[in-house]
Amino acid sequence: MAFPKYESYKDSGEDWLGEVPEHWEVKSLSSILINRNEKNEPVKTKDILSLSIASGVTPYSDENRGGNKAKNDLTAYKLAYPGDIVLNSMNVVVGAVGLSKYFGAISPVYYALYLRNKEKTSIDFYSYIFSNSTFQKYLFQYGKGILVKKSDSGKLNTIRMKISMQDLKKVPLPLPPITEQKRIVEFLDHKTSEIDEAIAKKQRLIKLLQEQKAILINQAVTKGLNPKATMRDSGVEWVGEIPEHWEVARLKTLMKKMDQGWSPQCFNYPADDNQWGVLKVGCVNGYQFNSTENKVLPPNLKPISELEIKHKDILISRANTIELVGSAACILEPRKKLLISDKLFRVLADEEKVMPEFLVLLLQVRTARMQIEIGANGASFSMQNIGRDVIRNIWSAIPPVCEQKEILNLVLAINDQSRRMTAAILKEIEVMTEFKYTLIANIVTGKILI
Repeated sequence: MAFPKYESYKDSGEDWLGEVPEHWEVKSLSSILINRNEKNEPVKTKDILSLSIASGVTPYSDENRGGNKAKNDLTAYKLAYPGDIVLNSMNVVVGAVGLSKYFGAISPVYYALYLRNKEKTSIDFYSYIFSNSTFQKYLFQYGKGILVKKSDSGKLNTIRMKISMQDLKKVPLPLPPITEQKRIVEFLDHKTSEIDEAIAKKQRLIKLLQEQKAILINQAVTKGLNPKATMRDSGVEWVGEIPEHWEVARLKTLMKKMDQGWSPQCFNYPADDNQWGVLKVGCVNGYQFNSTENKVLPPNLKPISELEIKHKDILISRANTIELVGSAACILEPRKKLLISDKLFRVLADEEKVMPEFLVLLLQVRTARMQIEIGANGASFSMQNIGRDVIRNIWSAIPPVCEQKEILNLVLAINDQSRRMTAAILKEIEVMTEFKYTLIANIVTGKILI
């Protein structure tokens, strides 16, 4: 897509800006924005605002908010007003910044910036600049800190590189005429809204695919593959009708052994192949085993060899959120030196009655999930627990092992197709997101004429 350019440009003298339109000015941040630095003492508001990379500025009371835990002393906070650009001085380099819609108390490590001259500048224009990843990376040079973490993809996730207000004031910003600022904001508001809606549609499509996958798997595991099979009443309300030749039983009749692990104080990073690691509860999230979800066992602690995971072990989370408690995975050919924690149950299946992989499917279906969620308990909704008997007493329909293999093969095919379709949609979302931020960067730095 070709966009028009300005007639003439000049060198801004700044790497992150490059060339800017001839008639634009480049000014220091302190010439355009003021740090509010207003304390909440005496207390002017009890409404605390949170700031996260994903959601920007939100009320702390929001259920899906991000950010840090609230402090008890409200006078320790500063204040932010609607229309302030709020940024985390320790995380702005990875996008912890947003335009506030609220009046509220903010963390002492946050800055709240407002316009020096509202007649000549637009806060929305500068909010778009702060959301620009090129600008955020430019701020790295002002950061002072030692902790930088990267994900496997190379993305920076947790940064502690504090930028002082003294340094931030020196940061160069473009200053177009106010009419252009407003025109740019109007265009970007419209265009980014279109892109965000397109991304939302793709995300809804992924959700529909997941729901369709769950329905297909649930039907196959609980009713079989033959739609013409003669059905009978199982005699168990949870289970309902099942194929005539299937059995109905509690899961404990399919288990040879069930135990749980050990949770010593470990180092907060994963073990390499030569170290012992203790598996975290998240290692079975999504019904897939993730061996990297572990913590290093300190060398002064002797590993309990009986707790080392083995081929065809089934691991089940016994403590997690209500959606994740009871998640399970079958371990196939695991690496050595991984121990189960006390947040995990380990089950050894009776393979004369059930394939280990099929037993995991039985825990995944809707009727089993209902029984798990009813049996869960805990003081906090965000951390629910289940006892062994909750798992052991789950009622399920049990097909012959030969049919289990057929059902498992179908489920593997369904999962594979779902993964491929989801990956394709996620790639489209990635492309749209990249286009959005590239468009913003090019427009707010004058590379495109609006």
